[in-house]
Amino acid sequence: RERMLVAGKSAGCGQCLWANEFEIGVVCTALQLTVLIIDSQSSGKGRFVAVGPPAADPTSAQHYILLHRTRREHFNYVTISSKALFGHVDL
Repeated sequence: RERMLVAGKSAGCGQCLWANEFEIGVVCTALQLTVLIIDSQSSGKGRFVAVGPPAADPTSAQHYILLHRTRREHFNYVTISSKALFGHVDL
């Protein structure tokens, strides 16, 4: 919560939070997808996070995006064979 109050203008963009689970969740709900986040800065249970609307049927055509959060405090798309949007069967 403290990081959400830090302004990038005064602290530098590497020291503030650009989007949290709420904002990411709003986008996921609107687009009907789930974002799977690998967080290199976290440990334990928080290292792998899924954000998005729950699928009624896990084998449905819901789409997934993989993101990697690095020490640089931003997210990078994870691509596999130049693919960045995945279905359940791809995972």
